[in-house]
Amino acid sequence: MAQKEITPLGIITLALLDELGESHPYEIYQVLLKRNSDRVVKLSTGTLYHTINRLEKCGFVRALGTERSGNRPERTAYEVTAQGIQALHNRVIDLLANPPAEYPVFPIVIGEIHHLAPSTVVSLLQRRVDRLQSARESLAWLDDDEASTVAKRYLLGADYLRMQLDAELAWIQNLIHGIESGAIDWTETDPVTVTDEENS
Repeated sequence: MAQKEITPLGIITLALLDELGESHPYEIYQVLLKRNSDRVVKLSTGTLYHTINRLEKCGFVRALGTERSGNRPERTAYEVTAQGIQALHNRVIDLLANPPAEYPVFPIVIGEIHHLAPSTVVSLLQRRVDRLQSARESLAWLDDDEASTVAKRYLLGADYLRMQLDAELAWIQNLIHGIESGAIDWTETDPVTVTDEENS
């Protein structure tokens, strides 16, 4: 895995090992769930173990040994290496300064909603609003007393996600209003078609 190929899950895994010190993958997984990291990366125990194996092959983390407690399966603890810390820093610097092209699907879909009836669009957008509001509510813990005891810098990712949700909700609600009020006219002729007709 080249440094530029460190996945988003690889980034947060390296960062968490740096923060926590030696840890078992299951411990890392539990902390990631508690921090709602599954909202920003595809997260499962399988993807985490695969990521740790890839990081180990690159020399970014190392296994410290395996232990077994009672009837539980063997567990291997890992720690981040100096090379892993450097790779983490370099990747964060690169992604912070150079936003990658992410090709989100939503702008494509929004650009094609004119193919649907306005009432259908409003109904589907309202369903999306409901789901976005549920996602927004899952971040309500940012306003809890417990979150206020955590240094703000550790909550920036979740705060950014919350602001993104707020912006999308506001934009969609404005779009719904525009469709329902008639400010967005669904009966307009496609300007490309008008040009074609005038030229024929």
